[in-house]
Amino acid sequence: MHTIGMLRGGDFGITVGGTPATFDDVFPGLDVADRFAFVLRTPAAGLAIGGLILAAITRHYEFWRDRGEPFWVYPDFYVLHAGAVHGFHGQLDIWPEHKEVVVADGDSESLIAALNDRAVTRLVVQDGPVRARPCLRETIAPALARIRTAVAFGADGATPGADVVLSCPPAAEELVRLAAESSTTVAQADRDRVLAARAARSRDGRVEESLRRIGVPEALGMLAGEEDPGAEAAHYGFSVPYRDGLQLDDAVMARHVTVHEPAGA
Repeated sequence: MHTIGMLRGGDFGITVGGTPATFDDVFPGLDVADRFAFVLRTPAAGLAIGGLILAAITRHYEFWRDRGEPFWVYPDFYVLHAGAVHGFHGQLDIWPEHKEVVVADGDSESLIAALNDRAVTRLVVQDGPVRARPCLRETIAPALARIRTAVAFGADGATPGADVVLSCPPAAEELVRLAAESSTTVAQADRDRVLAARAARSRDGRVEESLRRIGVPEALGMLAGEEDPGAEAAHYGFSVPYRDGLQLDDAVMARHVTVHEPAGA
């Protein structure tokens, strides 16, 4: 909770469609129980949205401040790493480490299941093509029903077609720098690349991040990476002993499988 003494919601500037706005305009109906997930596909991508992560964390702390009582609560916000660890975000108050979730297979079924397991309500995804992939009905349906808002971000913090711009204070940039320094499993060149891209978007000492608001079905379609092995290849998350024990043959599985086909896939 070291960020709590460094940042306030008013430290961040936000515009939507070029008009001054608030964090709640981007994520309407926020409350203290909301759970964010930031899904990363490439090394150091979390640094590209370091300001967004901190703005979300700061907004969460404001709910607790409004209660007027002492608190020691980190938000249930998660960074989902597709395929491998893409950085450490403890300096941004993604804490403790179990909230850095590595989804080893990196396929969309496993990523959506991880969102469901954590009851995520607000989704931030790395921008990319929208792809149709087979998945379990019981995986996609609760995600579509529960997730209320989704936004996409570019791997370097600049997003094509962005309609939201977040202006980050110097204190936030120092925390992003510390997050880069602590991300020792990520190649220095990758960290330097994202930090340089951030520096190039600095105006009057404030770094700007851009985002694009998207529909939840589209966001879930972006979770299918180019080399997504597909849920079928991964047995839809079921182990072989589990499938054998419950006699989940192809005929049984066919009744549970659908293809998530968002617009644009």
